[in-house]
Amino acid sequence: MTVELVEVDSRAPKILIIGGGAVAIPYAWRLQKGGAEVSVVCRSNYGLVAKEGFMVNSEVYGTEVFKPNKVFSSAAEFEDDSFYDYIFVCTKTLPTIANPADEVQRFVKSDKSIIVLIQNGIGIEKPFVEHYPKNPLISAIAYVAASRKDNIINYGKLLLLEHAIYKSQAISPESGNAISNGLQKMFNKAGIDIKMYENSEKMRWRKLVINATFNPITVVAGGYRTDEILLIPEGNDLFRKAMRELLLLARIVLKEPLYDVSDEQAIDNSFKLFATNPLKTINSTLSDFLNKKPLEHEVMLKNAIEIANKHGFPVPILSTVYTLLVLLEKKNI
Repeated sequence: MTVELVEVDSRAPKILIIGGGAVAIPYAWRLQKGGAEVSVVCRSNYGLVAKEGFMVNSEVYGTEVFKPNKVFSSAAEFEDDSFYDYIFVCTKTLPTIANPADEVQRFVKSDKSIIVLIQNGIGIEKPFVEHYPKNPLISAIAYVAASRKDNIINYGKLLLLEHAIYKSQAISPESGNAISNGLQKMFNKAGIDIKMYENSEKMRWRKLVINATFNPITVVAGGYRTDEILLIPEGNDLFRKAMRELLLLARIVLKEPLYDVSDEQAIDNSFKLFATNPLKTINSTLSDFLNKKPLEHEVMLKNAIEIANKHGFPVPILSTVYTLLVLLEKKNI
């Protein structure tokens, strides 16, 4: 069965963002400024956000209060039969704790709503395809250096979204292209950098090279920021070796190089991107660890390790980092 798009009307798009964290809110704020109606599901900071909104400090746009059109505290408290054009899932992916697709079931009221997964890791789409086979699914990657304390969000100059339609039998190629183009136009109107990929898998492997190295290593190394480790020769070398494992594994899986440049040049480019950190922000995994929250080690590390095992490709550094991260998490929570 193929689901075709209903013709888009001229009204403001309605967006429901699940997750009121540092990654989601810069996008939510700019999308509302671009004319969209944006509602947010917050958990830990619901009371403060419902009363005051978010105070957003941006290097590009300055400081402003962002008040979502609606604020909800949880799925259990969600009482809204409105149709949402887009449902952005910006929560952590923790499959050992709960099925990620189950957690958003109450929010998906229509099979016409487009589900946008703005999450880390690989292999994250499968539960959503199984639970919502008729809903269009966009796989997306966020690039934003941001931090949150209570309802205060700080983020720098980088605010980029990469996305690709997740190809399935339910969506025709023509509909998939129209859906991707619609998201592209909405983000362009909001002034957010956005890049469309044909291949969601390649896009996710590129982000994984960063997430599965910088994020967990900052934790197991004792709480250094990424830019601090880059300045330490031994830490810099560990990042590089871990990235090499992932780049070689991605080449095996995709049957092509992950980048148009050499692996070493790709690593150097990543280092340059994260070497400057004027806001002294830390990555989400280190933030979760410091706040004694569960870590996304399954989708960022274990899934890649299992893929490597299937291909008979050894990844000793990734395997060691994964084991250390799990042990630290067990002791920390």
